[in-house]
Amino acid sequence: MTDQPMRPQHVAAKPFVAVCILSGLPTEAVNRGFRRIREVAQVHSFLEFVESASHPKSLAGVLLPPHVETSQIVEEWEESEYLAERFGSGSHIEKVVTVVDSDSLLSHLRASETISNRGWGKSSRDNRTIADILVGQIESATHLLIIGHSRSCENITQVLVALNPGANRLALDQTSNAELREFISSSRTASQGRMDLSRPFASAQVVPPWLDLLQANSHTTGTSGQFLYRRSLPFDPVRFEEWLSNPPSQILRGKGRIWFAHRCAESFGYSCAGSVHRVFSAGPWWANYRGTAWPSCEVARDRLLAQWHPHFGDRRQEIAFIGSDLDGDQIGSELDACLLSEEEAISLISSPEPFSQTETDVAHRAGLQ
Repeated sequence: MTDQPMRPQHVAAKPFVAVCILSGLPTEAVNRGFRRIREVAQVHSFLEFVESASHPKSLAGVLLPPHVETSQIVEEWEESEYLAERFGSGSHIEKVVTVVDSDSLLSHLRASETISNRGWGKSSRDNRTIADILVGQIESATHLLIIGHSRSCENITQVLVALNPGANRLALDQTSNAELREFISSSRTASQGRMDLSRPFASAQVVPPWLDLLQANSHTTGTSGQFLYRRSLPFDPVRFEEWLSNPPSQILRGKGRIWFAHRCAESFGYSCAGSVHRVFSAGPWWANYRGTAWPSCEVARDRLLAQWHPHFGDRRQEIAFIGSDLDGDQIGSELDACLLSEEEAISLISSPEPFSQTETDVAHRAGLQ
């Protein structure tokens, strides 16, 4: 009996899993929207999905609790290739759907209430605001599902377009189950918004408008509804505190770095979500370091030197503002009034204690120190 050559056995390829991330503040209307989604798609809670050993269907919805930031999950799962490692090659995040309650959107953006106060936080000490979480959910979405009976639909649309101009939008209350199923389960086109196309499957990471502005060249100040403020002079902390106490109401989102005259060695971050404006320590400026301690990456060093000021180094104001009917000239004029003159700033660099104790105390009370 002759040996027969062994024939390779065909092993069926494990089908990849496309994940639809679902998020939204759990208001009564949003919860009603999630129930509608469950009628047309398989939806897992976040814990069910990460702890289950079973292989989900080809399309799986994953509902995030409000304290889990959408952009962070998308970035972590894509960078670590979590889905491909777990479910097989090709598994990826297909889309990110945020359900928006149009009736409460504007009031939530105006509120400084924390999510823990509503029982939505990770713990009772979770001090992130409702506005912070809501804006993050909207600007991270590839798709926006709108539910509610708000009569100010035009204002709602303006807000959503300002925060995320590239997202697909659908009004849930006017949608059949067949249309909702298509919205949730259809493949996302790579042309939506501005996305990272360097992967086999287009990244679901949406680049928000404020980041687009901050990454723009130094001559770009933005378009309608966007404004980039760049200056190479420090803010007087007292005058900036006065501006911060009554900023333009049209600002919906703001991000950037700030230079304060009373703390020349330290940069500060600025973040705005709705009516909530925050200033916080962001580490030292590179101007405080010798060149040998600068970034080793040549591209990063070139970018740093391209923006280097002969007197102030990398110290400067760089803030991106996003809003509805935003008046960039007004914002620029108001912030310019908070600046020191160039002569004052040059003198400041060599002065060990440029501000009086009274001025420093005011800055401390404002949270700017």
